[in-house]
Amino acid sequence: MARSPGSAARLALACASGALYFACLPPLALAPLGFVALAPLTLAVRGASRVAAAALGWAAGTIACTALVAPSVDAAGRLYFGLGPGAAAASGIVAAQVYGVAYFALFGLAAREICARRPPGPASAMLVAAAWVACDFARATVGDGVPWVLLAHSQLAHPWALQLADVAGAAGPSFVLALASAAIAGIAASDRRGAALARIGGPAIAVVAAAALYGWTALARWAPAAAVDERAEEARVRVALVQGALPESWRSSLAFLPQALERMNELTRAALADRPDLVVWPENAVTVSVDANPAAFAAIDRVLPPETRLLVGGPRAVAVANGRAEIRNAAVLLAPGGRVVGAYDKRVLTPWAETAPWPAVVGQLVRPRRPDDYAAGDRSPLLEVKGHRFGVLICSEGLYADLARERVRDGAELLVAIANDGWFGGRAAREQHLAAVALRAIETRRFLVRATTSGITAVIAPTGEIVERAPPERPAAIAGAIAPNAVVTPYVRWGDAFAWASVVAAIAGMLPLGAGKRLREETLA
Repeated sequence: MARSPGSAARLALACASGALYFACLPPLALAPLGFVALAPLTLAVRGASRVAAAALGWAAGTIACTALVAPSVDAAGRLYFGLGPGAAAASGIVAAQVYGVAYFALFGLAAREICARRPPGPASAMLVAAAWVACDFARATVGDGVPWVLLAHSQLAHPWALQLADVAGAAGPSFVLALASAAIAGIAASDRRGAALARIGGPAIAVVAAAALYGWTALARWAPAAAVDERAEEARVRVALVQGALPESWRSSLAFLPQALERMNELTRAALADRPDLVVWPENAVTVSVDANPAAFAAIDRVLPPETRLLVGGPRAVAVANGRAEIRNAAVLLAPGGRVVGAYDKRVLTPWAETAPWPAVVGQLVRPRRPDDYAAGDRSPLLEVKGHRFGVLICSEGLYADLARERVRDGAELLVAIANDGWFGGRAAREQHLAAVALRAIETRRFLVRATTSGITAVIAPTGEIVERAPPERPAAIAGAIAPNAVVTPYVRWGDAFAWASVVAAIAGMLPLGAGKRLREETLA
């Protein structure tokens, strides 16, 4: 066994992992670093005490998550909640700790336990990779569940590395990336590194190569051009996505509603030259209830072709029991003349911004109160255009794979996402959000079109490749032809089976060798 690093060296390795994890994701987006980001931390925790291993994971996570998300949360605190500079900066640091860092610490402890029970080898590398997937899965599901800046999200520029998502979701690509890191750490920890390179590196390289082969095959099968060109014109859906880039004062005040609508109408009229079947406006494109104010849309209604539908994001008042009404964050589908032909109300509200975080009791004590809190929708209806059904995801709903799976299981042939990322300021959060949403297209093998207030508006192919995108912070309208389909992928059918298997494997890997055999013998006795 190679000599264990000292305390200072362990801390340096953990910090290196944090820096590499930050660098592989936007804003730097140095995707190849995703294959090595966890290696220093995995090496650092080997031979450490349990407390030290958790602390090393915490250090790595603090560097990675704070650098990745704190600037965006700080901007949202100032722009959305009206917090002062100190409180906004603190909110960014706290958000990173609560929603990300804790799971790095958990991984540090899990990797330490696995390495303490097994010598460096292919089995321990596989189990360490499973532990990372398990921690990522916990981050995505426990409490509020915020699957933001997952390891898989680092590979948007390398779509071949993401194609396993149609079988295993984000857990598939994350496992391959984590396995590469775990193998490097195992080789570095071995006394005979030449032999370890073959014994540990060989199986890891084989897994990465198999994933690459699967990826390139899937890219050829689901290539955007082939997916559209093979379909007859009547089987395609032409879409136009409108990005208004409205000043916040226009969106937040009814006094500027005429100017806001005029810009959106102007962009839409320009987009109609391509005769789209569906025009999509972003989340909260307007500040008035869409279905209750048809006159506000009269100007654009008059120029919509008879078969064109307009999907508008905005608040919607819904009557509930006892004569009460709820305000919901909605997407309303309009036909020419302002006729409402469908609506979807956001079901999973964004913690802190739209609803109290989990646990709600604590959230009511510490969350800044807003008078315009939304109520969650109670159904997930599919909407229809040109005879094809589509599912809607509003803003943060695009992060959650189970919501897209639900829409597809119900019969959605394409997915439409609308969002407002303008609160985050800068480029990082927008790119991070886009990388997460692109996985929904791969998992379901559906085209996904995404309209945002100020960026990033895009057409995403079933391969996760960005077919068209609008420049951020500029008024724009982009168009594209997409091919709806009814394919049911293994991930749509089986869901997070691979992630759950990783959880079981990681737990088993932390048990002493022979514990499983003894447990079976005791059970049979």
